[in-house]
Amino acid sequence: MKNLKIYALLVTALVVFQSCSKDDEADKSIVEADIVGTWTVNNTDTDYKINGQASDDFFSTDAEAMTFELLYNIVTDLSFSNAKFDFKSDNSYSVTFFGESPFDGSWVLKDGIIILDESNDPLEYEVVSVTNSALVLKYSETEQLDPDDDGELDDVESIMTLELTK
Repeated sequence: MKNLKIYALLVTALVVFQSCSKDDEADKSIVEADIVGTWTVNNTDTDYKINGQASDDFFSTDAEAMTFELLYNIVTDLSFSNAKFDFKSDNSYSVTFFGESPFDGSWVLKDGIIILDESNDPLEYEVVSVTNSALVLKYSETEQLDPDDDGELDDVESIMTLELTK
């Protein structure tokens, strides 16, 4: 009877681990053909970390944190408002941001990451999800800024989620 319980436990564990493995593989199944097309940004959501802390924790008052996020979100929203990403099947791309001339270059997809201009100052966008008509990308960038006007530069990380539609 004891051997039967151990055998049942082993079979259950094998099924559970096998199921997890299949789910992990499905997450990596994004192919370049899924990305090809013209995508328009219709929503942005940005979180900020300052010297590794959430902006709410970095600033001494909620009003300071809200003011910082409001100002930076206005800039982000204006920059990405109706931006267009055109990914072509020949691995070239064109991106047009608000009020600017298009940026052109090459792109590749590696392990669920879209890399723009891989050989020259690359930008990496994580593909969070993709369907025939919706693409969600995550982008992170760190800059040296002085958000609290104390005369010292801080590491400000912007973690941006872009929602795009075809």
